[in-house]
Amino acid sequence: MGSRYCLTMIIMTQIRIFVMIQKIKALTLLGVAATLLSQSTIAKEQFEITPYEARYSVVWRGMDVGESVHRFEALEDNKWRLASETEPHLGFLPYDYYESSTFTIKGAQVVPLEYEYNKQEGLKKKKGLLTFDYENKKVFNHDKDHPWETELLPSMFDELTQTLAMRQDLIEGKDNFTYHIVKDHKYRTYKFTVAGEEVLETELGKIKTLKLEHKHPRRNRQTMFWVSPEYDYLLIKMSQYRKGKLVGGGEIVGYEPLPTSEPS
Repeated sequence: MGSRYCLTMIIMTQIRIFVMIQKIKALTLLGVAATLLSQSTIAKEQFEITPYEARYSVVWRGMDVGESVHRFEALEDNKWRLASETEPHLGFLPYDYYESSTFTIKGAQVVPLEYEYNKQEGLKKKKGLLTFDYENKKVFNHDKDHPWETELLPSMFDELTQTLAMRQDLIEGKDNFTYHIVKDHKYRTYKFTVAGEEVLETELGKIKTLKLEHKHPRRNRQTMFWVSPEYDYLLIKMSQYRKGKLVGGGEIVGYEPLPTSEPS
């Protein structure tokens, strides 16, 4: 009887030890999981794109007609600016584009503040200054001849900050690329889909890219974008199609990192 009692006590002790070990393992795994989740959350709360200047060739119907310069830089008072300027190589070509967006960054989110544009295509000219009023949930265009306003929706962007927002979403591994963009006196919804991967031969060498597609609603137009994971999903190439035919686009010809110090 005594030997059976001792055997029972030994078995019960082993069971208790086994249960305790399993609890310790479970707590350890939970701790590791919590740490990884915390690190993942921290990573997604950081804006990953660093300042740069990129230059692109501009092609129209097979001809090299100009150059576009994109510059992303830090300003003062926790503000940033992304500007794009496109000029023709030939003086008689009637086009000229300038866009500039001033914004702030909250966590990993791009928050547009002002968007200035001055665009000329032949006899058509568009010029304006948009301001984003988050308190009153309005976007205002301060054009003295044709002022207008529209509702400010959550996660609404101008045409430049949308590109940064999508790049950040790609960095975070998201798969839904739908954005509200203020354009032409109203907002429009742009949707992008992943169309595959491709290695491109460029002025910077071979670059592995992700291919994105945007189809214009109710128009027989399509735009393809090639972006590089190596360069924080920077635009490498763009092609525009009308009725299935290539009409224009551009490709990167130069890239220079800018100082990464954040504005004071």
